[in-house]
Amino acid sequence: MTGKVDKVGDVQHEGEATCLAYRDNTLYSGGADGKIRIWDTADVVQKREITAHEALIYAMTLDSRGRLYTSSTDGLVKIFENPRSVEFSQELMKSFDELLCVIAVGDDIYTGDDQGVVTWFVDRKIKFMYNLVEEVKSLAVEGNLIYTIRDTDCVITEKTDRNKNGKFATKRVLPGKSPMIICGLETNGTKPWQVFCTRDGKGVTVIDNFRRPQAPSAPWTEIWTKENAHEMIINCMYGNTYGFYTGGWDGEVKKWVDVDKYPKIAGEANIGCCVNAITDGPDGSIFAAGADGKIRKIVFD
Repeated sequence: MTGKVDKVGDVQHEGEATCLAYRDNTLYSGGADGKIRIWDTADVVQKREITAHEALIYAMTLDSRGRLYTSSTDGLVKIFENPRSVEFSQELMKSFDELLCVIAVGDDIYTGDDQGVVTWFVDRKIKFMYNLVEEVKSLAVEGNLIYTIRDTDCVITEKTDRNKNGKFATKRVLPGKSPMIICGLETNGTKPWQVFCTRDGKGVTVIDNFRRPQAPSAPWTEIWTKENAHEMIINCMYGNTYGFYTGGWDGEVKKWVDVDKYPKIAGEANIGCCVNAITDGPDGSIFAAGADGKIRKIVFD
């Protein structure tokens, strides 16, 4: 299976396009210009532009109600209740630190910053803050487990007190590097694959997220590792129920399938610049955000 760039956005971000989100046939992108751009997904035509932040937007996410959250180097997390029609936003959080990650788990929101603090919001109020020490470059949450990763290790942290007073403990440390995702078909609140880079940034490791060891010293089960999956450092990942995608400084976007068996690339395409973000699109297509500020739609044969 081969991939190709099918469409390129009719406008582009000033500077890099840094993050993407997709829901209900609408694509959102954020960039170094602090702007949110909203796109028609058929032809990648911009429908709306919102000046959201005064600085680079690191990340964006949509909650179960379709509300858009953005985090930025300006230390703000903003909420857009209905970004497709209204520019009005509210501040969820204001910090002196850079907020590198924002993710939605249902309607709960988690942020991760450059000082290693993960903040959990429920109903727009801080429930707990977890000081995990190391810069949070990638973040995922499942049940009582918080997955964070920087440059050398993936740290799995457990909320130990049934969410009563914010106590936590490190459950496991796995060698690896950002980016990191949890993906696959969810069963009883758990997805089967934890995916992250090898420490050199060029390889991919997949961990069995179903078979979590009970003994403190027992290792988590590695399904496979593919060294040199890209010629240059992998910069982003995106996963769905069927597999996942990787994007690198080499400009390559690679589609991985049969994840629970062995490393299998089902297609790849080159966008001509560093790939900063990937997300789903309609009818099996995906979108890629490039360091050149452009948004590209990629299709696979």
